[in-house]
Amino acid sequence: MLLRMPKFNMSPEESRALVNYFASSARLTNPLAGVTAPYVQIPQKDSSFWKNAELEYRERLESYRDGKETKRIENEIKEVERRQKEKPDDKSAAERLELLKKDLAFATEMAGVAKEQLAEADRLRQETGKLKEEIDKLEKSAIDKDNKNKDADAKALQAKKKELAGRDPGDLYSRQAYRLLTSADALCFSCHSIGSAKLPTAKGPNLTMAAERLRPGWMEHWIAKPSRMFPYPPIMSDNFPTNRDPLEWKTRRSLVGTQEQRVRATRDLLLDSARLNELVELMPPAPVAQQAPPSKNGEK
Repeated sequence: MLLRMPKFNMSPEESRALVNYFASSARLTNPLAGVTAPYVQIPQKDSSFWKNAELEYRERLESYRDGKETKRIENEIKEVERRQKEKPDDKSAAERLELLKKDLAFATEMAGVAKEQLAEADRLRQETGKLKEEIDKLEKSAIDKDNKNKDADAKALQAKKKELAGRDPGDLYSRQAYRLLTSADALCFSCHSIGSAKLPTAKGPNLTMAAERLRPGWMEHWIAKPSRMFPYPPIMSDNFPTNRDPLEWKTRRSLVGTQEQRVRATRDLLLDSARLNELVELMPPAPVAQQAPPSKNGEK
């Protein structure tokens, strides 16, 4: 990989001192830049962040699955059609109606995707719940002095724990963010290694290093539209275009939501390198060349 910036071979302490200096200088001379501290707090490294994100994502899925989104759009379509009848020459109403019909088609598709993701999450919860019950029983029997099969139960206990570790791929939000990150449409794994999933032809740094190198705000802007961050064309492509037709969003089936929500989900996962590494071990990504190619509308 060719780096434009030279390597200074500074110690961690020297690097930190230099960053502190520039951050302090920016706060004094350029307050509108919004630099709040030399080292920002990363909420994505806190377990409470993921609990809240999981609840929020579940609510979003349930809204699509239960038809609330489609109903909301249908009501808006009726209102625009009423306005169009009152003012037949209103071009803005016609344009709005066309966009709403695309939104309705998107919401209808996402209702099916949301149903699938929620069903999978419920199935995984039930499977892991049964395994945890079996583990609890084996733990008790393994320490029971009167148990004649103590050694066999101890072996079975270790096997069940290993099975649990290999079956529980984390919460629904981070799991779908991981699928988004490793999908063929997002192309991240075509240029970057991800943890232990090495890419021989990697063009950029390992993505598990992102949390140590990048600030959350900058990372979000970079993922959303790399081309606006530099005066020269960057190697990284715009993977989340904001074209108005949502059916053209190739990654839409990986994580239900807007393009902005997909960008944030990708950023959130990259900021928790420990969680990302766990998901890589539990769900190793297939090389992009081996993934099923998307159909005309980007469906898998």
